[in-house]
Amino acid sequence: MRLVLAALGLAAGAALAQGPPEKPGPLEAEVLASLVTIGVRSVAHARSAPHLGFERQGTGIVVDAAGHVLTSSLLVQEADSILVTTADARTVQAAVAFADETSGVAILRTSAGLAVRPLALGSGARVPIPGPVGIAAAAKGRQVATGTVVGRREFAGHREVLIDDALLVTPSLADYAGAALIDGEGKLIGIGALRVARLPDPSTPATAGNVFIPVERFQSALAALERAGAAPPRRPWLGLVLSDAAPLAIAEVPPDSPAERAGLRAGDVVTAVNGDGVATRAALYRRLWRERPGAEVILTIRRDGLARELRLRAIDPKDYQIHRAGRGMPRAGIGHRSLA
Repeated sequence: MRLVLAALGLAAGAALAQGPPEKPGPLEAEVLASLVTIGVRSVAHARSAPHLGFERQGTGIVVDAAGHVLTSSLLVQEADSILVTTADARTVQAAVAFADETSGVAILRTSAGLAVRPLALGSGARVPIPGPVGIAAAAKGRQVATGTVVGRREFAGHREVLIDDALLVTPSLADYAGAALIDGEGKLIGIGALRVARLPDPSTPATAGNVFIPVERFQSALAALERAGAAPPRRPWLGLVLSDAAPLAIAEVPPDSPAERAGLRAGDVVTAVNGDGVATRAALYRRLWRERPGAEVILTIRRDGLARELRLRAIDPKDYQIHRAGRGMPRAGIGHRSLA
């Protein structure tokens, strides 16, 4: 495999670009042409707005002739309208065809053809660790930067998110939402999901970086969409927001969530789910997801040094959110900010 730095025509160690180079190389230009800018306006009173914003802007990647666009589920969560803009400034509406917010995967379907050459899919599992990569984004201008994959491991986020075989990449990119992770052959190997202040890898010094979803996580959903449509797995949700400082300590309790209704408080520490002890976020989520939406879940917590049991009624996260994705157009003149 050719080194990505040479293939993309970028200098080794280059800082994150503020825009594309004046004369992008052929492979770099091909990658950028397959990217679209995604502008999202959420529904009024969106529950996700306090941490995601009402208006967001990020990147999508066109991956097939049908015009399916891969991106991050966080970017399009509770969307009222989604606009997709191509490299040649054509704008069309889009709607969510598939979204699994527990893994960060989202696939959009556009309302009209994009006439954009799809970006070929590679394999996140074949990237050497550590290994050089390109990071392409179209949220604010179009740019390709260089980066390094420093780890590949499961990543458990603080809001009931679990990404298997996540690709951990440095340096940190601000416009990460939906950004394309590119190998040395110009193939897509991952989609930007999160930015973290400290990458969760024991072999990596304490440094900021981005978490990318490997492209393999999107491929089964794409195949199912091509056959007869696909629905993401239904998983129970409690409204747990866990602290970065203490992985199983509650940092906040979303209003009107199952967690709030059961009396969970910031500072409580989760120690067991339905009697099974949990020591990590991943173990907590996997045990919770053995249940079904609507099931009663017993959380054992530690509060003020004492063990307590709280009974929560799990729900489907979509029952907590307000979804009207793809209906309507944003008003002219409304701007968007990148998801950060």
